[in-house]
Amino acid sequence: VSALHDQFAQIVHDPHRQPLYPPGGDLMSDTFTEFTPTTTEEVEALLTAVDVGKATGSDNLPGQILKQFAAELAPSLSVIFNKSLSTAVVPRAFKLATVAPVHKGGASTDPSRYRPIAISLLPIVSKLLEKVVDRQLRDFLQEHNLMSQEQFAFRPQHCTEDALLLATTRWATAQDRR
Repeated sequence: VSALHDQFAQIVHDPHRQPLYPPGGDLMSDTFTEFTPTTTEEVEALLTAVDVGKATGSDNLPGQILKQFAAELAPSLSVIFNKSLSTAVVPRAFKLATVAPVHKGGASTDPSRYRPIAISLLPIVSKLLEKVVDRQLRDFLQEHNLMSQEQFAFRPQHCTEDALLLATTRWATAQDRR
């Protein structure tokens, strides 16, 4: 196990890898600058909507508990979420995921013959924070008309069938022009 840990640590943590940031410069006049605080009511609504059938994350906190005690947990979680939003720091416990070794073939005793597969069973609470961030970013993009009309994935009232219909229509139009 220690040999696998050392091997995976070399692969997963690369101190020389450059972080990926959006290109510099003022690309648009409407720039997202900060998150707004979430409310206890919003957090409670997220908690009551938790799918109790989902697997627990590294915290082993079942969705049923979160849902059942939503009113009691929402005030504390909203404080944690708001601190995270204001400082741009996600609590370490929210980022813990399980990594499993998958054998690539060859000698099973050789740690380099395994690849690390992250089993992203993040804590349910971290996924709720993601939903808060997602909502605010989507609202900003829609409010400032910054999302392409041809962006079909992850948008309400847009689906892959719409994307296929647009592509087929454009293809047919191009064929007619030939």
